[in-house]
Amino acid sequence: MLIHALVDGTERALLLSDFEDLVRSGRIDAETPVRVGEAAPVPARTLSVYRDVVDTPAAHFRTAWDRVQAPWATALLCGLCVRSFLWVGGESEWTAAMRDAMTRSSSDIVLRGEVSRLLSYAFVHSGAGHILSNLAFLLYIGVSLERVAGPWAIFGLWAVSSASGGLLGMWFAPDRPSVGASGVDYGFLAAAAVIGWRWLDLIPAAARTRFGGAMLLFTLYSFWGGVQSAGVDSWAHLGGLLAGGVYAAFVKPVANVRSNLRLTLVSVALVAVALVGVRGVGWRMLPVEVASADGVVAVRPSWWSAGWTEAGGSGWAETTGSGAPIAALGLTTERRGRDWAPGVAVGDVLALYREADPWLVAARSDVVLDEVPGTALDLEWVKSSRSGARVRMVSHVEIYVRGHYRHVYSWDARRDLPDAAGFLARLRGELHLRDTDALAEHPADTSSLRGRTLRARALYELGRRTEALGLFPGGSGEGASGAAELMAALSLCTPEWDLACAPMLQRAESRLDAMPTDVPLRAALVRAQLARGDGTAARATVNAGLARNPADPALIRLKEALPVPTGSGVLPE
Repeated sequence: MLIHALVDGTERALLLSDFEDLVRSGRIDAETPVRVGEAAPVPARTLSVYRDVVDTPAAHFRTAWDRVQAPWATALLCGLCVRSFLWVGGESEWTAAMRDAMTRSSSDIVLRGEVSRLLSYAFVHSGAGHILSNLAFLLYIGVSLERVAGPWAIFGLWAVSSASGGLLGMWFAPDRPSVGASGVDYGFLAAAAVIGWRWLDLIPAAARTRFGGAMLLFTLYSFWGGVQSAGVDSWAHLGGLLAGGVYAAFVKPVANVRSNLRLTLVSVALVAVALVGVRGVGWRMLPVEVASADGVVAVRPSWWSAGWTEAGGSGWAETTGSGAPIAALGLTTERRGRDWAPGVAVGDVLALYREADPWLVAARSDVVLDEVPGTALDLEWVKSSRSGARVRMVSHVEIYVRGHYRHVYSWDARRDLPDAAGFLARLRGELHLRDTDALAEHPADTSSLRGRTLRARALYELGRRTEALGLFPGGSGEGASGAAELMAALSLCTPEWDLACAPMLQRAESRLDAMPTDVPLRAALVRAQLARGDGTAARATVNAGLARNPADPALIRLKEALPVPTGSGVLPE
């Protein structure tokens, strides 16, 4: 079949293959008059053979590449970076505050709910060298991408690269505030590599250095160099790299740039959904690690620094980029030689907060943790800094008493942190009580009376009195071993008398009735009665022994050591 076409002003009869070559070369365009056989001339675009040639990916790609159009999307985004750098690059208090508000800070994103930081950080740079190096990549790659994919694809690519880099950086490097468009750089580089891989046979030879394998090798080399360098946010680079590669897998390089508008709208919608999700449950993404104080275990944000809390103990705190504290978590255990009175245990903590603000508002409630009752304090107060600034604070404090041990769990936060409650609930859900370190050091040893005695004392100090005395079942038996276990059990009695000791006292008294000459057991009973605060019973026990054996030196020394009753100079006989 011959096709007659007007080529360079001359009508020529062309074979089908020659016609296709001239169409590809552009010498026959859509409006060129052509005719087939004796038919009247018509525009070339009406022929199916013409449409089969021009309606192909290769033709679309070349049309897009050869199109002369200013890369306005790339220029606009780079211009915003420059404008932001000039805007917040000063040293005034206002510019420093703006720079801090645009920085990617994990705690501000989670506790304040400022998810916009996952996008704004890409427009902020730390210095002239930082912004120049980033913009050089963006311009070099962005202009090429915009020529084949259109401006809308550039906007979508920027959004997904920035958000993905911010999310990975927040998740895996929460201790490192970040600024800069380098994550977007890697998104652009990955997109260029993927587009080159998908359309390698379509890309003009002059453009192949900006796409495909050459760009992939450069991207991987640059990424590895960043991993080896200190102070580089490689997680943001990785996030941008992955997002850019995935995004480019759906890009269609076409002459009609609006064909990528749908992809851009979907991408922006996904970014918006991700930001809303971070706003709702972002605190679940951040890493935590185990924190413990003797007898109590919790979790804390792994990147918070050690310090002191308002509740009077050690803890961990987080600060903003400017160094101002915004939240603190405390976990302490205090042990003393006698049982804690619940009122004293709570009052001591509340007094510390009243020192900071005598006019604080406190709400008190009962809580239970691992079957141990405690007291919770919810406080609203004002903290005065050294500079004289006054910050409104909220605190949640829980106090648990177990015998000689007081455990205090505290959370202090600025009142203007709208999402602090969710983060606190997550941390509070991992709070648990366990055996104290002293108890762990003395495992139960059924073959050793000394081992059981040490463990029993640790249990007794923890308030687990019945369990402690249960380690001496032989105390009711006969013989020397029964007496030894009974004396070990009696040694656990403390000034805070507990009914758990009553059975042991009764056993000792019954045993002495049967064996009144057992002086060591009588001495152990006297010490237990004194620990109970029952001096009258102790004197009666000593006198009963002296009645049996008046010359026993041990009983005489024991009588001399007894306290003198109030109002009397001598012990009654």
